Amino acid sequence: MRAWLLACSIVLALIGEARSLVVAGERGACTVTEDGLAVHVAWDLEVPVQVKGLNAIQTAKLRQMMYADAFGEALADDGQLQAAPSDALQEWIYQKMLDVARLRGVSTAGALDIAAYARMVFAGKKWLGYAYSGYLNQGGNGCHQRVALRVLSIPELEPMKLAEGIRPGQCDRFVAWLAERAGRANGLQEKPALPADPSLTDFMPYREGVAFRFRPYSVFCGAAGVVGVMVPWEELKPWFRESFWDMLRTLAEEEDK
Repeated sequence: MRAWLLACSIVLALIGEARSLVVAGERGACTVTEDGLAVHVAWDLEVPVQVKGLNAIQTAKLRQMMYADAFGEALADDGQLQAAPSDALQEWIYQKMLDVARLRGVSTAGALDIAAYARMVFAGKKWLGYAYSGYLNQGGNGCHQRVALRVLSIPELEPMKLAEGIRPGQCDRFVAWLAERAGRANGLQEKPALPADPSLTDFMPYREGVAFRFRPYSVFCGAAGVVGVMVPWEELKPWFRESFWDMLRTLAEEEDK
């Protein structure tokens, strides 16, 4: 027996005097239970409908990227969502429930819990940004936090590489400094490991500073989960090229909410 609980609302919002960004709110929850198995998914997404500088195809690609961040691991290995979440999730939940039943047996209680939250942060002339957070709770397999901070070019939708804005020869030192600062801010005693790839992409400029996120197992142990820190602008200035620092500050001023 399937039990579906679904609630969705679409709300259009105009952001900015020039209407550079129009977003829609996609919110809902879906629960399935059968023979002791349970799967629950909840989402609260703010997705773009219109972005100045992007055509309809490019805007659809941006939405697809946000859906992949929110549901990619759960819905498909390739991270592509071919329908609106409210439609695709129902089918996936049923299929996932059958997979769990095959692995554990229908007489064994099992559970899967997914939550996804995303919003647009800003949309400027050359760059846009969005933030995602959520978790995937697989019961006996543990609960896994997931985050994404994306700063993308307009119209290419290519990620900004923070490492390219760091002063020459300072990239590794900056990453080590940032990881140590993040560890202190979160009360972690362990010594952080330097990431294999110092080209940081999980960052977002805000008016008060730049937010950084280290994903589980990237720098700290998995038990630490997502480790984040907000670094004030003045502390970052010695590390960044002056032109890059100025550009980030300009993007922060374009934050709409």
